[in-house]
Amino acid sequence: METHEMIKVLRENLGLSQESLAEKVGYKDRSSIAKVEAGLVDLSQSKIAAFANALGVSPAQLMGIDEKNPPAQVNERIWKKICSDPAKLILATWIAELDGDDLAKVSSVLAAILEKRTPQAPRD
Repeated sequence: METHEMIKVLRENLGLSQESLAEKVGYKDRSSIAKVEAGLVDLSQSKIAAFANALGVSPAQLMGIDEKNPPAQVNERIWKKICSDPAKLILATWIAELDGDDLAKVSSVLAAILEKRTPQAPRD
């Protein structure tokens, strides 16, 4: 289930109107919530955290990630670190959408940051 779908399901399960959820997460009116629930809005990490807080779940749960059951190929300690930090969770979600050259470029930049050296310009 996508994040926007989860927001709608949780809101309805809690008996919240779009208007009341809008107030809780800092939007001016219900039309913003309607756009979010329709999947028309990319949410920032702060908004995901605000929605999670308003709906009584963790950011990981809101994004459909099972914090207690990491995939078999993922180290459990790393999985817990990712799931407990909204910024890391958002970054992991973005990276999961990359492929090919874009993934190689991001990998190169991250390796350079971790090694504290200047990254080489990606080859096009």
